[in-house]
Amino acid sequence: MAEHSKIADVAPRIQHTATGSQTHFDYTFPIFDDAGLEVYLDDVRQTSGFEVHDAGNSSGDTLTFESPPASGALVTLYRQILIERTIDFLREWKISKFGRLPILGETAPGACTRTSSTPASGMETGLS
Repeated sequence: MAEHSKIADVAPRIQHTATGSQTHFDYTFPIFDDAGLEVYLDDVRQTSGFEVHDAGNSSGDTLTFESPPASGALVTLYRQILIERTIDFLREWKISKFGRLPILGETAPGACTRTSSTPASGMETGLS
């Protein structure tokens, strides 16, 4: 039987303050593919100019920008999972297809609390 990813209880979002020379930024949560990591510089979503390393690593990894973000820029890395059924359960039943379900449970509270009032790139306030 195949080894399943071990999912740690970590927030699916991390923020860094850019130094102006740093190009590598770590994320500590698993993503399933490169498209599952949303990248923001301040409040602007980035769709290019970076490379995501080791999608599928259960402890996260690193994102590398082609050029360093400006000093003081807020770098937000956020796991986003598209919720869709991509298999026919009767023909392709595989228990590993359900590996994403625990991750959705971690992602949902953040998505719900960031409705229209706080974007994914919003600064952490420490309020609960």
